[in-house]
Amino acid sequence: MVYKKYKLALISRVTILFLSLMVLSYAVSKLNFKENLPFGLIVTIPILIVIAILLQNLFKFTTRRFSEMDDFFESVKYRDFSRWYSEDHKTEDIRQLHKGFNEVNTAIKDINNEKEIQHLYLKKILELIQTGIVAYNVNSGEVLWINEALKKIINIPSIKNIGFIEKRKSNLYTAIFETNHVEGSTIAIDVGSNKMKVLVSSTLFTIENDVFKLIALQNIDNTLSQTESDAW
Repeated sequence: MVYKKYKLALISRVTILFLSLMVLSYAVSKLNFKENLPFGLIVTIPILIVIAILLQNLFKFTTRRFSEMDDFFESVKYRDFSRWYSEDHKTEDIRQLHKGFNEVNTAIKDINNEKEIQHLYLKKILELIQTGIVAYNVNSGEVLWINEALKKIINIPSIKNIGFIEKRKSNLYTAIFETNHVEGSTIAIDVGSNKMKVLVSSTLFTIENDVFKLIALQNIDNTLSQTESDAW
């Protein structure tokens, strides 16, 4: 319905402009500017002014929608979904366009809020579990995620790059991070002056063009001690 009104408005403007050009053409062909220039100018100048106004109106009418869409796409480019477009515009098709923009922005904000809530839930769960977890970029070594349990197990501070462990604890780095543990492996590691048995599992995953490695580390010394106590 809105598209039909837009099409009719466009056709009417083009038709009026065409008729004005026809009138101008007819006037120029009938008037004798050599013999009566003032009268010819008096007749043609108002027609030219009307044609100029019609051209300006047609230009604004056809470009205004594209300008609105360019503005919206610019907001999408910079991920600015907070803008609210007025739905009280005097032109119905612009009102409908703004309404569509607002619906898209609202839907995207709802999706982002849901993702943020899910991220917070996941973050809380990963912090509560006793299994150490770290995910990092295989090429750059940049840490995507690391929980407190892993830092506690291997006795390291907060790190932003896995290269920190490679420089400070090369043996630990080789045993846990450099070796693949796709099937899961039980290994003994040196943490300070103590030896610890841990269960290590690792897997690779891809986000866009980056490859990440996810490692899960579980201290099984406590489990073995508990098992021995239960056996006694």
